[in-house]
Amino acid sequence: LSEFEESVSFPLAASLLLIFLFVGNIVLLNLLIAIMGDKYDQVQEHQEAQTNYARCALVNEYERLIANHAKDEHQSLWYPTWLFKLHRSDALRENSDNSWSGRIAAMKEIVTEKVDAVSTKLGDVHRSLEAKLKAQAAASARREAEMLRQIQEMRRELDRDDARFSLMEPPSPRTRRPTG
Repeated sequence: LSEFEESVSFPLAASLLLIFLFVGNIVLLNLLIAIMGDKYDQVQEHQEAQTNYARCALVNEYERLIANHAKDEHQSLWYPTWLFKLHRSDALRENSDNSWSGRIAAMKEIVTEKVDAVSTKLGDVHRSLEAKLKAQAAASARREAEMLRQIQEMRRELDRDDARFSLMEPPSPRTRRPTG
């Protein structure tokens, strides 16, 4: 704080430091929340596979705990020839609380689609404006050529008029009318 006290404006320096610390903490807290939300989404995406893996590990552990002589006695009952697989239906999956799964991925996809749509629209607008600009440039060039042609025509007329006036004799003093 001694450096701040020696500064030209201590209240300004102290207030800027406090604002920086406050805003920095808010930004870091938002970053932490975003990271935690993303990790939660990743866990939710792999939830079913992890659950099935944990169930298999539990079954293996139970099997190891059973004595070998008990396994031999109940071989046909505990270890059938056919293995049946049970799985949840899609209706149960839709009703489960998976509203958070893939949220970030879905948001990224939506944002990407929106960006692509805006880019397409901007491209269309850009091409339209380029076409209009070219049309305006062509029209300006035509108007400029027409104006140059008219200027040249006017110069020729002025040159002809100058030639006519130079051939004409100046008026004599007798032909002047008295004023007054």
